[in-house]
Amino acid sequence: MSDLEELRRRPEALEGEVDRPREENAATRTPVGMADRDIAEMCTTMGAQTQTLNALRETQLEQGRPLRLPPRWWAH
Repeated sequence: MSDLEELRRRPEALEGEVDRPREENAATRTPVGMADRDIAEMCTTMGAQTQTLNALRETQLEQGRPLRLPPRWWAH
């Protein structure tokens, strides 16, 4: 193999080496993006559930308080 052929072959081999990590990086981005969306959706769901539980708690606290009627109601 001549030196000229060697000089031509080496950059081509390096180009292949550079393309491989780019392809792997692109293949990794898709699942990561999907996981990010899933996590965001879960956070939204958890926020809604927390609001629902807080509203239920408030309702139960209100219902647990004694009924306070004005004194005239007791006079009958």
